[in-house]
Amino acid sequence: AISSASLTTAAKTPVVAGEYTIKDGDNLWKIAAAELGSGVRYKEIIAVNPGIDEKTTLAVGSKIKLPAK
Repeated sequence: AISSASLTTAAKTPVVAGEYTIKDGDNLWKIAAAELGSGVRYKEIIAVNPGIDEKTTLAVGSKIKLPAK
């Protein structure tokens, strides 16, 4: 069964607008700055990628989802 809390959380999740392949030296701030226009938006990347947080090591060659710009 889906709880009402799950539905509320899902409604606030940003829209996924694209995909990004991790390059050597990338971090969430750099990706947000380059792809979304502001490093502060790294939290939106975390929101659309369950399992990723500030401490996650991004593996070169792996793909992450990007929120709408």
